[in-house]
Amino acid sequence: MRSILRIRLAPAIASSIAALCTTVLLFSGLLTFHQPSRDSLLPSSWTTSSQPNASPSLPLLPAEFYEAHFPNRTLPDTLLHPSLDLLADRLSEFLHRPILSYDDSIEYNQEHCPLSISNQFVKPDRPRGEGQFWRENVGVEKIAQMRAGIVKLLEGRIKEGFKVVGDDSMPGGQGIVLTGGNQDTALRLITLLRHLRRLNNTLPIEIFHFPTELTDESQRQAIQELGASMREVSGVQISPGAWKNFQIKGLAIIQSSFREVLYLDSDNIPLRNPSHLFTSSIYLQDNIRAVFWPDIYKDHTKNAIWRLIGDQCTFDHWTFESGQIVIDKAGNRGLNLAALWIASGMMGSGPDGRDFWFHMCGGDKDTFRCLDLELHPAAATEFTDEEKRLQFVETIEVGDLEGRPFDGFEEAFWEEGGRVGGW
Repeated sequence: MRSILRIRLAPAIASSIAALCTTVLLFSGLLTFHQPSRDSLLPSSWTTSSQPNASPSLPLLPAEFYEAHFPNRTLPDTLLHPSLDLLADRLSEFLHRPILSYDDSIEYNQEHCPLSISNQFVKPDRPRGEGQFWRENVGVEKIAQMRAGIVKLLEGRIKEGFKVVGDDSMPGGQGIVLTGGNQDTALRLITLLRHLRRLNNTLPIEIFHFPTELTDESQRQAIQELGASMREVSGVQISPGAWKNFQIKGLAIIQSSFREVLYLDSDNIPLRNPSHLFTSSIYLQDNIRAVFWPDIYKDHTKNAIWRLIGDQCTFDHWTFESGQIVIDKAGNRGLNLAALWIASGMMGSGPDGRDFWFHMCGGDKDTFRCLDLELHPAAATEFTDEEKRLQFVETIEVGDLEGRPFDGFEEAFWEEGGRVGGW
């Protein structure tokens, strides 16, 4: 069998809090945000408020949408601290984006995303399986509620004593974060650890798992002997009967002792020592310090994600493939951490978590992208020559794919039945 690489283009995604379009909605490309000034975010027609609880430079929130959620029509006081000015700017801009009905959005979105083309770019089961939900369950009031919920999620984390905006005072260096612990993933984790050792990886490794996982003493000993530490994730519970417990990923990255994280799925096998990703120009450019790999699908014209994030449909954005993520929690002027908190909330349980957001996306992966779009709608999706070169296979035997752009990875992925990562 020929070797197949799971090679993903690594775009430094410049958007806001990660494009609400798939799962997390704020989620940062992961958050390669531009850093516009406050004035650039607010139309000149907006005036400041004289209300005592209002930030002196943020406009009142639209009463028709948010008065029920924020009676003073301002962001919660906890988000108006001077240290959170940039986050408050982004959230205010997000809440002021238009909220369209389903019918109005179809006409509006088809200007850039004709249905005849959009149908070719999406997984066929998405519009068939979720179309009714997008149409009947995501009305104007629901959109306002979910947008407000993102703000309240961050408010809640602050009240619980958590930092939501990263900074240079955060402890921790660079490291690899893995998740898993049931029988299948435990064996894959051990295989991955052995492989990373063969690649002479020296980055520390943390494995996050649920309390009921990784209980086999022989497996725990093998993991320890391979140099990894095991940590129980907190603040989230395993979902019995769920296809996958995506919700562990965002919190694992947040709770890791590393400030700069390379996250890997347990079945993602790098073909070279991955430590170079932390010094790549893609990761370091513009001080965004967040790199995601694209999947092969785009969001459908009718997908309610466009209305939720208040943006017009575009074919510029691909969905994310989150089997690997590189992120500095203090990057993008600290907003990467905020995006991670939002993504973890979107993956959480309950009607405001994955029970809602996963109708717009296929699992956890695009919660990160959606975050990016929420906090900044102008995501950069043009690929540099260096980024394009990541698609080339040069010295590794991969059959017909050797030495040319790796354009057919989805076909190769499914035909081979394996999942082997490569950078």
